[in-house]
Amino acid sequence: MKIKIKETKNEFRSICVNTPYLSKASIVVLIKGGSVYEDNKNNGVFHLIEHSILNGSKKYPTTKKIEKKLSELGIIQDVQTSREFTKYSFSFHTKNSRDALKFVSEIIINPIFDAQQIKQEKKIILEEMAIDKNSNYKTFNTKSNNVIFKKTPLLLDPIGTKTSLNNIDVKILKEMHKKYYTANNMVVVYAGSDSFEEVFNTINRNFKTLKKGEKIEYPKLQLDKDRRGKKNIIKVANNFNFYSSVFSVIFSKRIDKDLFYLLKVILNKKIRDSLIFKEKISYDIEIEFTEFETVGLLDINSSFSKNNKEKIIKTLNKEISSIKINKTELQQAKNKILDNLDFMSDNPVELSEYLAFNLMSDGRLRTSTQDSKIFQEITLLEINNFAKRIFIKNNNFLFLSN
Repeated sequence: MKIKIKETKNEFRSICVNTPYLSKASIVVLIKGGSVYEDNKNNGVFHLIEHSILNGSKKYPTTKKIEKKLSELGIIQDVQTSREFTKYSFSFHTKNSRDALKFVSEIIINPIFDAQQIKQEKKIILEEMAIDKNSNYKTFNTKSNNVIFKKTPLLLDPIGTKTSLNNIDVKILKEMHKKYYTANNMVVVYAGSDSFEEVFNTINRNFKTLKKGEKIEYPKLQLDKDRRGKKNIIKVANNFNFYSSVFSVIFSKRIDKDLFYLLKVILNKKIRDSLIFKEKISYDIEIEFTEFETVGLLDINSSFSKNNKEKIIKTLNKEISSIKINKTELQQAKNKILDNLDFMSDNPVELSEYLAFNLMSDGRLRTSTQDSKIFQEITLLEINNFAKRIFIKNNNFLFLSN
């Protein structure tokens, strides 16, 4: 597997991954644009643009024509809008690579934003909101986010609100698309068996109409210190018990993000072993980490029966407050991460997304091989010092259901 990156004069960046041993190929287009760049009036606009991209372009003016082309090329698509990025992923057989690149560039660059179709998409999004409203987990998650992200741009949910959605019209969609879907604010990644020269020529030919836009500055973030270390009770349905302890860290250098991910893997096994094998408690627990540009959140989530509530909370608090990582735990976590990085080399979509997010977040390309070496070099002292830095008193936001 070989990887090359090219940047044009207008700062358009594209990456090509040559995987001659695979018949599957992929294209990922990553836009630096999400709800962190929105306000209360246009909240949800990037999510609506994402929906609209697949509903019509100059060459394929209807949803039906786009769906027909997707079917003809055997394209499986996966699109997502987050707080910081909008991602478009497409996978297909390598024999269709040239046509797929041409098609993807057309719908990304030339959406028509048909007013009638947008009206229909708004109805679909309102249905998504209704489903979320009936989800106990989503309710718990939304209310906890309202505490953590209070007074920051991260407070806005990518899906938007009913009020903000009604505010968004064709004019706003076109303005935001013009501002953010620019040469210097996106990354295009292709992974497949085609040669570097052929891929870069095809990408440059199809994306050449993109113009350089203004530099998009990431907003400053400062999480509310006053709410840390305090217990927040959130009301949900009586038959649910949720626990969430969210720890934050400010990223001062790139290695912090690597240590953050490694700590998440270690903690996941450590807490599972403690609760399942030592305490003999059956439960659901998930440890997630959310990496924003300047801040990271380590979220320990658990749902359990009322009978085990006190026991689980006590065990979790004990594990977190007295955490000490040993050599075996560190190596096991490294092995798991290295296995995941190896697995990506056989999965064009995952690999393309990984490289796109890497380049967009850090401004430089870091391959899975380079990351493997970095993780291998992390020492026991480094990870324990990093854990102490995070798991200090009053550095967490604690949430419990009623």
